[in-house]
Amino acid sequence: MDENTSTTAPLPITTESVVSTIPPLPINNNFIIPPLTTSQAYPNLVFPSHQPTVTTTYSIPPLTPQPPNTSTIITPSFSLSPSSNLTQESQLLSINASAQAPIKLTPSNYQVWYTQWRSLLIGYGFTSYVVNSPMRQQLTSEFWNRQDQLIRSALVASLSSEVVPLVLSVDTSFDVWTTLHNTYARPSRARLLGLKESLSQATKGTQSMSSYLQHIKQLVTTLNSAGATLTMDDITLHVIHGLSPEYRGICDSLRTRDSPITFDELHEKLCDYEAYLCRRSAASSMPITANFVAKSNSNNSRNNKNNRQSTFQNQNASGHRNNQEMNSRQSNKQSSRVICQYRDKPGHVVKQCRKLQASFPWLR
Repeated sequence: MDENTSTTAPLPITTESVVSTIPPLPINNNFIIPPLTTSQAYPNLVFPSHQPTVTTTYSIPPLTPQPPNTSTIITPSFSLSPSSNLTQESQLLSINASAQAPIKLTPSNYQVWYTQWRSLLIGYGFTSYVVNSPMRQQLTSEFWNRQDQLIRSALVASLSSEVVPLVLSVDTSFDVWTTLHNTYARPSRARLLGLKESLSQATKGTQSMSSYLQHIKQLVTTLNSAGATLTMDDITLHVIHGLSPEYRGICDSLRTRDSPITFDELHEKLCDYEAYLCRRSAASSMPITANFVAKSNSNNSRNNKNNRQSTFQNQNASGHRNNQEMNSRQSNKQSSRVICQYRDKPGHVVKQCRKLQASFPWLR
């Protein structure tokens, strides 16, 4: 080896010296580490990325009634009746019959009652309870039986007192619904004849036009549901026949009408004509009242005038008598003061002296 060349012995390399010579890895948002090196050297470290991940969380509200919002219109809602034996997903729903089904069933309004209950059952999803016969597994279910009894209770609460006895012996809502449907939805032949007779004999009478037309509409709806379909011309004739003679003008117009008329249009025209008759009647009664008042005032004025004339005449007569008496008294008083200048005697003036007139006749 050359003398000028210096040799240096290699230093021993240990693990501690290597670790101490490696600078710490700076961790900040501006330091970029290749994915391969990072995953191998620092498998437990998590570094921020340039595109942050957006996580969307969807929350499902629980099945509980919300407090009413007074700023919006609240429709009648059902009430929840939780049970300790039922899960949160199986809640009993009760129907407030007095608020949501206010029309009670009578023997003559089945179609109206059916319409309101059909909407309720569809809205609550209870159609399977009243349309389908309950199966064995449903009858053994506690939840199904309790919900079915709530529906049955609401149905019975919407019946009139004369209809309730029909469903006292039935246990399920399906039996209640079926019994009412078989009894009133398809009336017997005798019932149909009675409805037709009621329609032909219906009259307006003293009731309002709106009430009269509603009665006609109810009879027609019941007949149509039973299969006895009536045309609008038939309905119009039945309505016209029940009106009084004062509606002759509008009746003639309806008879001579060429185009068909709907029930809503018929209702509007007849109600407008009824209002016109009321206005005309009120206007015609005003002159009669005015004449009566004027005549009464005239009679009172005439009587007062006669009374005043009689009083005036009596006063004049009395005054005349009083004047005569006064003049007589005044004349007597004056005569007692006057002295005749011819005879120098009191009681008369010289012109009235009889002795002077007898002596001088030309003075008369």
